[in-house]
Amino acid sequence: MSTVAGQRSRKDLACTAEATAWQKAFGAELKRRVVENGEPFAIAQADTPHEIFHVMDMPLITNQWWSAYISAKQLSGTYFDAMVEKGYPDNSCKYCSLGFACTLAADPAKAPWGGLPRPAVLVARLTCDCIQQVFSQWADALDTDFFPMEAPAWQDKDPQWFEHSNEQWEKVYQQDRIELMVAEMQALITLLESKTGRLFDMAKLQTLMEKINEQEVYIAEAARMIGSARPAALLRPELAAF
Repeated sequence: MSTVAGQRSRKDLACTAEATAWQKAFGAELKRRVVENGEPFAIAQADTPHEIFHVMDMPLITNQWWSAYISAKQLSGTYFDAMVEKGYPDNSCKYCSLGFACTLAADPAKAPWGGLPRPAVLVARLTCDCIQQVFSQWADALDTDFFPMEAPAWQDKDPQWFEHSNEQWEKVYQQDRIELMVAEMQALITLLESKTGRLFDMAKLQTLMEKINEQEVYIAEAARMIGSARPAALLRPELAAF
């Protein structure tokens, strides 16, 4: 894909057009379920266990995706100004707070989809100091629950952890950290079941995870091919436009 300032992007590869069409269809279906049908949905950070929502067939709006959607509509500046007008500092973490800013602006005529309706829950891992503040206040503004998930420190991290992380989970990720995450995911499932009336299906999760594992194998293979290519494929002049 190549671009020139002031012009729309040109999609030279068929896969690029196909991916764009898929994304548009995904957004339209998500809007239909969340806004038009009023299904219980979740707003969650990108690093939370999305597989839980998928297994329960629960619409999920990823905070980062929603922020990108707002930015594509060229509304980020307007919403950050609205945050400042409401007393928030102008150096707030913009990447994580744009969705919250859209809610604070409370302008259905301008907001994408008319703004998000009330979600069943907001979910985020506490990976930095701003997350708990942003999501707890966002949940208050939407009159819903915030489910925080811990991000415990990694003790004695192996510099080569990626070489055996697929098999040696306890060694790489540490048993106490794994047990904490399992307990939190179980609590999240219980909350979602009570909110939606839907039951979590462990067999469905296993099927989904097997497909994800297969996908990860292909991604790892592609990464190895790119990394071992000489010269690097991404530096070849004839591919620069893509």
